[in-house]
Amino acid sequence: MKPYYDHAGITIYHGDSREVLPAIDRPVEHVVTDPPYPLEFLPLYAPVWQACDAVMVNPANVFAMVGHYALPTVLASFPPSWEYLWMACCEQPQMANSIWPRGISTAWKPLLIYGKGFKKFKPWKYDVIGNKGNYADQHVDHKWGQAETQFTTIIARFDLFGLILDPFMGSGTTLVAAKNLGRKAIGIEIEEKYCEIAAKRLSQSVFEFPQETPTKPLPQDVNLFHEE
Repeated sequence: MKPYYDHAGITIYHGDSREVLPAIDRPVEHVVTDPPYPLEFLPLYAPVWQACDAVMVNPANVFAMVGHYALPTVLASFPPSWEYLWMACCEQPQMANSIWPRGISTAWKPLLIYGKGFKKFKPWKYDVIGNKGNYADQHVDHKWGQAETQFTTIIARFDLFGLILDPFMGSGTTLVAAKNLGRKAIGIEIEEKYCEIAAKRLSQSVFEFPQETPTKPLPQDVNLFHEE
């Protein structure tokens, strides 16, 4: 399959992930994505995860930013070969979203972390992903866009050095973050206008992402699984 964009280790495919992924022959080590939240898109999750699983190596891991309201459905959509590891918090401090059916005003989004033959991060990782961007800016390229700094933080903090896959690419935030950190990545998007936007973003210059201040290791007595 001919890529829509392919430069410096970053590749974009225009099409349906369920059809594109079987044609990819590169071993994927990480999935980092923000799938669409509306209810009509939830049936896509399970078949896309299965297609991702077929190209993932073992061990590998998955980072999926998802909506709160559909968590039971989302959790049930993951393949049995993926083990739930953790749910991190992606802060959205500049504007809380009102969840009217629940009477909740939320200022964070869940980041589900799964592992395929992967169980533990070393060294310790902090599970709150701050939002250093502007709320309005992240929606300029896509109405459901996320902060570029958050995806840069995810890739950097969790040491994602292997090939990264985003099967719900949108306007390319995951790929831009990967490029800025010198990583290789594949993005798949079904709407061509977003492929064009992503390619334009990727053509811009790379910036140097500031290094995080390392967090101190937690005391061993909080390790509930008693792993070495």
